[in-house]
Amino acid sequence: MNETRAVGGLATLFCVTLYVVYRLEEPVIWLVWAIAMAVTSGATLVTMNR
Repeated sequence: MNETRAVGGLATLFCVTLYVVYRLEEPVIWLVWAIAMAVTSGATLVTMNR
């Protein structure tokens, strides 16, 4: 069940940060956000598959 909480937390993080980035409407922030989300999701996949 620990994985379920981790996925729920990541989904919440994604939605909240997406809302903030969407409201700011700054291209550089979009790029930084996209890179951060790719790294975060990749790290999570690697961690959960160990």
